[in-house]
Amino acid sequence: MVFWSLFGPFLIWLALVGHVVYQVAVQSPGPIKTTGWPEGTSESMKSTLISNRKYILQDFVDLMKTGDQAKAKKFIENRITDDFVWEDPMEKFVGKAEFADLLYLCKYVKDIEFKTFSEHHSTHEMILDWSLKVSQQS
Repeated sequence: MVFWSLFGPFLIWLALVGHVVYQVAVQSPGPIKTTGWPEGTSESMKSTLISNRKYILQDFVDLMKTGDQAKAKKFIENRITDDFVWEDPMEKFVGKAEFADLLYLCKYVKDIEFKTFSEHHSTHEMILDWSLKVSQQS
């Protein structure tokens, strides 16, 4: 009984850390599930929507790199909807309030590198397959 009370929490923590390491470092993600464009959507409309979204993505990348809280507040007010979702293997932020928490943490980031594997666009969503390398401020 004493053994489990002393080492039980450590074993649970070890199992959780092992699960995270497996999910991030070992397991390959499956294909990204996306919704398609409605039939009849012209190529010019698709390219216009995608090119307009490039500005939003660049603003977001710049914001993540600088961590400027005044710009973050303006970005959230102008660019983020209530059904916004940011998801990666370790966390999920849904909506404006939770995303504001993510941007608040960016002020502690020293350097961040983005590597884009793919972008998937449809009428009402963007799905980005990114790898982020983050360095913390000391």
